Amino acid sequence: MPYKNEAALRDQIAYNLTDLEDGLNLIDTEYLLRSRDGAGGRIDILAKDRSGQTVIIELKRSNETARQALHELSKYITLMQEQEGLARGELRCLLVSTDWHELLVPYSYFRAVADVDVEGKRLIVEQDDKFSYEDVAPLDFGDLPKFSPEFDFFVYDATAECEKHVALMGERAKQLPFLAAAVVLLKPKEDTALESSLRRSIVCLWRIHDRHHASVEEICGFKSGHLYPYAFPGWELECDVLYWLASKDTQLGFPGTAEEQRGTAEKVDNLLELWEPYDLVYLGRLSKGRTLNDAERVVQLLRGQHSCLPLGRRSPRSLNDTVVSTQAKSWTAATTVFLEFIQDVPVWHEAARSFITSFTDKSEAVQLSIRASKHKHVFYAIYQAKGHAKAALSWFELVARNGQGDFVDGVVGDWAWDGTCPEDAMSAAQQVYGSVDWARLSLFSAVDTQTYADAIPMHGFIPLVARIALEDRGRYRATPTSPIPAAWTDITLSPLHELLRSRPDYGDQIVEMFHGIPAEPGEGVAPIRVGVLTEHDESATTADQDSNPVKLAENASDSDDDLGILLDSAHAEKNPQTRAVLWGECICYVLRLEDIREGLTFDEIKAMSDEEAEQLAEHMQAVFELRERPRGLTDKT
Repeated sequence: MPYKNEAALRDQIAYNLTDLEDGLNLIDTEYLLRSRDGAGGRIDILAKDRSGQTVIIELKRSNETARQALHELSKYITLMQEQEGLARGELRCLLVSTDWHELLVPYSYFRAVADVDVEGKRLIVEQDDKFSYEDVAPLDFGDLPKFSPEFDFFVYDATAECEKHVALMGERAKQLPFLAAAVVLLKPKEDTALESSLRRSIVCLWRIHDRHHASVEEICGFKSGHLYPYAFPGWELECDVLYWLASKDTQLGFPGTAEEQRGTAEKVDNLLELWEPYDLVYLGRLSKGRTLNDAERVVQLLRGQHSCLPLGRRSPRSLNDTVVSTQAKSWTAATTVFLEFIQDVPVWHEAARSFITSFTDKSEAVQLSIRASKHKHVFYAIYQAKGHAKAALSWFELVARNGQGDFVDGVVGDWAWDGTCPEDAMSAAQQVYGSVDWARLSLFSAVDTQTYADAIPMHGFIPLVARIALEDRGRYRATPTSPIPAAWTDITLSPLHELLRSRPDYGDQIVEMFHGIPAEPGEGVAPIRVGVLTEHDESATTADQDSNPVKLAENASDSDDDLGILLDSAHAEKNPQTRAVLWGECICYVLRLEDIREGLTFDEIKAMSDEEAEQLAEHMQAVFELRERPRGLTDKT
């Protein structure tokens, strides 16, 4: 509780208790409680209310974590019953704080399971040091997150090292019988260049009940809060236990830095493009055959893309969900999460809210496919677009289908480009990020919550809403509902690629800024793009696409146009190494397009023997004799 003097604050509250609640009478401040084991304490303010109940008033202090404050409150409730002989019905608690950002989730848990009535009060300190209070509404217990946002990555040179680490964690977990934890074991996919002997693991856990706080400290040998600062307020105890379980006094599986070790939903998405789960090990009270948290569900929890899962932190990068309008609770939960996800773009938010409302409370069931992607690093998106046709800014897509799975309606959130762009990329990045170094480093941060929204208008990107229609031959078309800027001369190009076509010099500056950082956008599901007919497949619903947590289907777009973008980028690129990579991307793209070698990478092409390369060239030449050569591709290529 930030205040110039917390003791003075306590006294001012104590001597003006009727401002907090009418009828309260002060008994004492710093009321001493003793315990046989020495773990006593002092109640900030003790009072009686007009009905004769004893009221424990606890102030959340600035040097406490939220969980510590509630642990102290729990201890006081127990000691008051033991020391004073009070029954539960004679006690109640008031928790007072100026800041409830960290406190709300743990308070809601505590209130739901406490043996006595607990209320929260927000203290508002006026400029003249006068006080006022607001009631704090707890979160609904059924909606509280159960899965910890704190989880860790580990990497091993061989299976034996991985098994040794898992065994160590298993022995430690036996000391905490109330613990619910799991280890997802991963191995390289067969079509990657990774050594097949390598192994990785993701260690995760579920929320630990506050009543086990003291037991955790005693068994694990630490004071909760010793790892301050924490990335996720309200989850300090889980973070402490995760460190003790998997990292303390061992270097097994340590990936190198704390930043590399900390897991995020975004990192899980990237990891699953090269690695696949092969086993799930339960720790603590979970066991195979006695839990619904199988490998598929745990991976879903880690990826954080579904709105109805009990997550401590959802993926800040993507949403992928399907809900039915007649299932009111899941519909409300999913659409609420989605609207919060896109709230930074008011034009999108209003269009999506109106679209969703049109199906809410209707008697006929509608299946709504919700997909959204958030890309907060605009400079990096431009860098990606220099070499990849799939590069995109943030977007959303809502598609409604009837009970038979037939298309009903849809809306897309996209961007247009108005022709403006900074002259100097370095200066622009410094203005948005504070420094060019942080523009690079922030890409790898697991805890950076900044949105860097100023970069969007700075580069002339304007939010656009388009309505989806299903046209002849089963293809989607997204038609903008507002005028297109004159500068966006070819709407079949994404706004990123239109900017690069008009300002190639700016693209060169961006490449210089991010030189050496991988640019592959990944294999996520592509949106229905404005101005491009997109193949329609009723069988490939969002739910079907997401049933495999490793591979997601891609919507098909105009392939030759995409190849043209790559070829134009390769022709214009001045750096020889970057140009070689771009030409390699072009070759791989053609091979995938013609179904010659699905999944072939540029590195694999470079590693081919002369005989293999000659055989591949013959295959490509045969294709070109049967089909029109894609725009810009030559025999020399």
